[in-house]
Amino acid sequence: MFGLAPLDLFWSVVLLAGSVLLVSAIVSIVRDKAMSAQMVTIWLIVVVVAPVVGPLVWFALRGSLHKNAARTS
Repeated sequence: MFGLAPLDLFWSVVLLAGSVLLVSAIVSIVRDKAMSAQMVTIWLIVVVVAPVVGPLVWFALRGSLHKNAARTS
């Protein structure tokens, strides 16, 4: 009766959520002033190569990265 419409809607939402996650992670990485240019480059590569896992890892570790940087400074 419905055909593929529910699956199309599901995958469209998944794609949109993944795109928003990817773009927000890239913006967050680029705007982070506490990291060196080398670390920004490494994180951007990780996020682009692994577009779902990379941003999730970035957002999970972002707070602890700042805490460690503050301790070593």
